[in-house]
Amino acid sequence: MAADAARWHVDVTEFMRGGVLGTADIARRFAELVLEYTQDPAMLQQQKPLEVEDRGDTWFILGSWNRDAKMPGFGAFRMTVKSVTPKFSI
Repeated sequence: MAADAARWHVDVTEFMRGGVLGTADIARRFAELVLEYTQDPAMLQQQKPLEVEDRGDTWFILGSWNRDAKMPGFGAFRMTVKSVTPKFSI
């Protein structure tokens, strides 16, 4: 049974090209969905373009709005997400 689960994990990881958020574009789109869902579509547009930085095993996503904090209120959207599936040994 454990071997079947491990094989499934490997198959899914290969299918997803290393993880669910295997590319910068997927990480950016995921952040857009989170921002739109937790805020609203207007806030998403305000934060675009979102920049994505590869930090090895994570993606760091940064919005554009009020990044320098010169205006009152909220600053730039920030999000860090895992970029690859964790490694397991069996």
